[in-house]
Amino acid sequence: MEEKLALEENNQECEKEQQERKRREEIGGVLLGAIAFVNVILSFIVFFSGGSFFSLFVQIGLSIGLVLGVRWIRYLFAVGLAGASIFLLFYLVESFNDSGSSPEGARIIMLIIGLILTISATIFLFKSKYISAYIDHRKRV
Repeated sequence: MEEKLALEENNQECEKEQQERKRREEIGGVLLGAIAFVNVILSFIVFFSGGSFFSLFVQIGLSIGLVLGVRWIRYLFAVGLAGASIFLLFYLVESFNDSGSSPEGARIIMLIIGLILTISATIFLFKSKYISAYIDHRKRV
């Protein structure tokens, strides 16, 4: 009788762990999908603003790889976003140093939003247990 109760409790714990793992994997997939989606949208904006088709093609391919859980693409995105964060920070500081004139409010707001988004995405890609769970799951499938 006690063995049966212990076995049932063990099964319930295993089931809870599996549900939690599945939840982490789903959240990780949503995070990667959002990062990839924003990358594709921004790539189309750059393309229609005079960017190259090759760059658009590469960005779409990398975004697909990110969603498919390719580990090296995750870190490539993270390093690229970290670089973009540094660039945006310097550009923001330089906006205030530009010949003594005060910068436009809209430009400052867009730079701050871009900075927040790139830093957040960088942290998610480097540190998120959800993204790690999703990529590990994709490797097992």
